[in-house]
Amino acid sequence: MRELVDSYSDRLRARTHNYSIAADKLVDVLVDRDEVDELRARADNHNTQAAYRLADLLVDRSDLDQL
Repeated sequence: MRELVDSYSDRLRARTHNYSIAADKLVDVLVDRDEVDELRARADNHNTQAAYRLADLLVDRSDLDQL
């Protein structure tokens, strides 16, 4: 039973890691496309990477009113 639990845990960790990589790549694309609304939606849903990148994008654009 312990081996089954360990195997499941390993697979879950791998999926979580892959999801994190994909989410970060999506944020990169959204920044490149200047998708402020989509970045804000992701930041509002607790995507820390999107929140930081949104803040950087707004500062670069001197759009501090939206921070």
